[in-house]
Amino acid sequence: RPADALDAGAALVLLGNLRRYLDRLETDLLDGAQQVDLSWDVIAAITGIPAEEAQRRHAARRARRDPQ
Repeated sequence: RPADALDAGAALVLLGNLRRYLDRLETDLLDGAQQVDLSWDVIAAITGIPAEEAQRRHAARRARRDPQ
């Protein structure tokens, strides 16, 4: 349990930063997988996420990262 409100707030900031970092890392890893010609079916088998869902998540993260 957090000791006080400041600890709780700091933990939430840390969690948000970690989520953003992991989103960027996943995007970079999926970009790399595509660069070496892994298919979305193979990526789905590796990650345990259906290919369509993996593609959708990647496109959404890519759009947030690289707004046009």
